[in-house]
Amino acid sequence: MTQPPSSDDPFGGLPPREGEEPGDEPTRSFDAPAADPDPSGPFDEPAPSPQAQGPSTQGPSAQYPSAQDPSAQYPQQPAPAYGPVYAYGPPPGWRPQPATHPAATTALVLGLVGLVGGMACLLPFFLAPFAWIKGSSALKAIDAEPERHGGRTEALTGKILGIIGTVLLVLGVLAVAALIVLAIVSPESFESDTDY
Repeated sequence: MTQPPSSDDPFGGLPPREGEEPGDEPTRSFDAPAADPDPSGPFDEPAPSPQAQGPSTQGPSAQYPSAQDPSAQYPQQPAPAYGPVYAYGPPPGWRPQPATHPAATTALVLGLVGLVGGMACLLPFFLAPFAWIKGSSALKAIDAEPERHGGRTEALTGKILGIIGTVLLVLGVLAVAALIVLAIVSPESFESDTDY
């Protein structure tokens, strides 16, 4: 699919090839690239014109020095700056994360159930002291062997929730005890004045 250069073309149409006159219709297409007569490739240095060079009997290696030694034109690239690449296994000094201590997960679950469930129906508040105890023992075990046990955050969260739940449990027990004492001391304050 060839088109003659138009006068509307801002780029002036296709430039003429060797042996073509500027007014001739171009014979090339954009669908397929034209064969490159230069055997050195499109990225090598261009060949000198035949008028400037004169007749040569030495062959293409004399005209194109890069054909003899391709490494002369492209220097070696430096090694990557991020260090050596290991084919198998982790890099030196890396170690896997230790497994979570089972008591840490238990303390977290007991603390959550004790505090959240205690707000709903008061009975699970009795789990809060166990969360405090389990969280404390898990923290001691994790701190004693940090390379063997993980889960310090879970154990600490369970311990804190256990402390909060235990404080609320103690306050709730004291409030119920105060109401019982008040009912015993002055029973008339709990009786209603209206007769049915």
